[in-house]
Amino acid sequence: MDILLVESNHEDAQRIQKALADDKVLSGRTQVATCLAQSLDALSVSPFDLVLLDLALSDSSGLPTLEKVMARAGDIPVIVLSNNGAATLAADAVRQGAMAILSKRIVNSARLSTSICFAVQRHKREHALRFKEKKFRSIIDSLKDAFLEIDLAGVFTYANDAGVVYLGRPRHEIIGSNSLDYNHTEEQRQRNIKVYTEVLQTGRTGVLASTLTRPDGSLITIEHRASLVFNDRGKPVGFRGITRDVSEQFAIQKAVEASKEKYQMILESLEDTYFEVDLKGRMLYFNRTEEGLYGYSLEELQRLDNRAYMDEENARKVVEAYREIYKTGEPKKNLQYEVVYRNGAHFFVESSIGLMRDEAGRPIGFRGVGRDITWRKEKELELIQAKEKAEAATRAKSEFLANMSHEIRTPMNGILGMYTLLQGTTLDGEQSGYVNIGKQCADGLLTLINDILDFSKIEAGKLALESIDFNLRATIEDMLAWPASQAQAKGLEFIYHIDPAVPSLLMGDPGRLRQILLNLIVNAVKFTQKGEVGLWVTLEGEEPGAAALRFSVKDTGIGISSAEQSRLFQSFQQVDTSSTRKYGGAGLGLVIARRLTELMGGKMGVKSAVGRGSTFWFTIKLTKSPGDSERPLASPEVLRGKRILIVDDNQTNLAILEGLLKRWGCDCDRASSAAMALSLMKATAKAGACYQLVITDMLMPKMDGAELGRRIKADPDLKAALLVMLTSMGMRGDAAEMKRIGFAAYLTKPVRPDQLYDCLLSVIGAEQTPQRESQPARLVTSHTLTEDKRRRMRILLAEDNAINQKFALHLLGRLGFQTDAVLSGKAAIEALATKAYDLVLMDVEMPEMDGFEATAVIRDPVSAVLDHGVPVIAMTARATNEDRKECLAAGMDDYIAKPLRPDELLHVVEKQIGARQN
Repeated sequence: MDILLVESNHEDAQRIQKALADDKVLSGRTQVATCLAQSLDALSVSPFDLVLLDLALSDSSGLPTLEKVMARAGDIPVIVLSNNGAATLAADAVRQGAMAILSKRIVNSARLSTSICFAVQRHKREHALRFKEKKFRSIIDSLKDAFLEIDLAGVFTYANDAGVVYLGRPRHEIIGSNSLDYNHTEEQRQRNIKVYTEVLQTGRTGVLASTLTRPDGSLITIEHRASLVFNDRGKPVGFRGITRDVSEQFAIQKAVEASKEKYQMILESLEDTYFEVDLKGRMLYFNRTEEGLYGYSLEELQRLDNRAYMDEENARKVVEAYREIYKTGEPKKNLQYEVVYRNGAHFFVESSIGLMRDEAGRPIGFRGVGRDITWRKEKELELIQAKEKAEAATRAKSEFLANMSHEIRTPMNGILGMYTLLQGTTLDGEQSGYVNIGKQCADGLLTLINDILDFSKIEAGKLALESIDFNLRATIEDMLAWPASQAQAKGLEFIYHIDPAVPSLLMGDPGRLRQILLNLIVNAVKFTQKGEVGLWVTLEGEEPGAAALRFSVKDTGIGISSAEQSRLFQSFQQVDTSSTRKYGGAGLGLVIARRLTELMGGKMGVKSAVGRGSTFWFTIKLTKSPGDSERPLASPEVLRGKRILIVDDNQTNLAILEGLLKRWGCDCDRASSAAMALSLMKATAKAGACYQLVITDMLMPKMDGAELGRRIKADPDLKAALLVMLTSMGMRGDAAEMKRIGFAAYLTKPVRPDQLYDCLLSVIGAEQTPQRESQPARLVTSHTLTEDKRRRMRILLAEDNAINQKFALHLLGRLGFQTDAVLSGKAAIEALATKAYDLVLMDVEMPEMDGFEATAVIRDPVSAVLDHGVPVIAMTARATNEDRKECLAAGMDDYIAKPLRPDELLHVVEKQIGARQN
């Protein structure tokens, strides 16, 4: 037996659980809920056989608690657990529907078992009685004839729908009125009193005939068959019976045999066909004598078997069903077959058929109820046709979207590529402004196109998510470069933190995750004029094979009112809908982000107040990647025990940096201002425990990081400390100035943990390695940490479009990669046969040999290609999930959609090269 125990007292819950566990009769599952909210959630998720409920809970008490639990429990019996002295409350609980009251103070296994078994049995009996009553009332209410009940004084106590029509009054006026008051004449009134008296005295059914006067003055002649109603002690308490309008009696009597009179009142009220056939399938009786059955009269059908009005296949189906019913004795429900009317018309019938027996229990035939389902069959056929038509339309829509994506993205790739190339040329101020505006407009148009295509795919139910292995931290850190630069351009502090408990190696759709995060972060930057924007990733829950993650994007921006929040996730809606609104947008980004979150099995929400900023959050559940866990960054001897001072006016940044450094074995202190940092450094210097390295923010009130560095290097007691600058406002020429001041490293925020780790190793390692006088120390930057690695990579680009090829070569060269280009798949094969490459960027649509054919040759072990396992990345303007699947099925390793974006191109290239190196 599955039992839900709702008990806020821990000791009582344990005691009751033990009593349940000790009883073998009650063996099963017991779930404990400590408050009302938990109990309602449990009842919504799992089925239970019984609820044990304490009415005194932390979030609800008394009878309202019982009301809410019973409303959610439905047909599950509830036993109330009471404390001593709660007799009044217990009595009220029983009146309200509780099956039993059990005192918690005297609970033991035997008493608990007895109470539960009693309550369950009582509940079953009451349920059976309610079911019988409901079934009886539903049959009575479906009758076309009136069914009426009166007490011994003649007062109406019940009237079905037909009775309300017969009497011509609302039900509330009928119930409580005296039936004798409806008689047209006093003579009839006295005659009916006499009949009721005889029925009461003899117990036999009596027949009353009356002419009733309706409120509108019309008269109706009825015939009422009255019989006694007894209570549970066998005492007469009233009369009941069927009332018919005898003005139509002649037509009814002509259609019904006298021997079937006891069934006639019910059967003739049915809209479906009731029929009886003998063991040979010949019709004995049916209830549609006015119109016949299938166009035949009863006399005709009694001479025919079912082959007369069915084809061979349907006749065989019906005969086999009759044989099975005869053999098993079990009724056959929902038997569907086709019949042919006498006039040649075809109809579909659905029947429920059972065995008919005589008084000795011997089978004598079959009886059943049949209904015409021709209309339903036609509708089912229409639905099938409509479904096929809709699926065809969806396929056409998907193909159209794919073609539109290709046709739009191809020229957009050229437009964006040319703007990017122009930005790298020598332009005067006016020309540079025009180019920047043009590129911004093209980027905005591409974003809008992507949103519309994504929204269309979501609405069509064609947006499918992929599930691939990816590194969560790398995905997020690669994605943050663009929004971080936007924040820096506005003078905002950009922060991100991934909790160490969050696993890195997961399975899911990293592209869609990046899309959701970019939308939320870019929005946060857009609506924040000062302060900070931050991303926090935390672990909500963890299972052996999965992790539930929570992403929160916080800002100190303009905020959103409660009224405006209701429009946030609606299609084509903006918070500010006025013609003078400051912030643009199509109103699709948040809609798409939320729908993507839901497709990932999560949810999205917002907390905000006007003027106080906003926090957009979403949760998703991702599968952990199989295999070994990610190897954490080691704590080498070069870092272990190093004394480091962190200087930043932002407390969040201080906390994040301190956590990282301590995980790497460093001994670090914090300073929230430059003045505080100088004081700490002088104090530790006097104590002979100087800081070996100082990590400082650039933008701080009163004294910035650059001035702090100058003062440190100007002080003989402090100048030995290594200096690392972190800034959110990197400007051209700043790195050179930091080097002149004496900084060993200059990194822009947000700083990735692995980037900071490599930086510290480089800075401290360089300090410990003697430098030749002719070789000045190199300033460590994010670029110097990666440029050497990229310079060693060789990439082959296969692209037949001259504009796209020129743009891709420019991007790859700007990113630091060595790249060769060819114009066809055939040329790519020839190049790969003469030189080993680290990666191939392969256009899909090319003359002579397309990307699919070229990839097949590369993977063919007998081809002349030097490296058959070289990573191949498809480049195509067809950007649907089906195109991606086609590329991967062809042997390609990854996929990037045109127009190419530098950050996306870099992400895909480094991911594939990194995967191969690992």
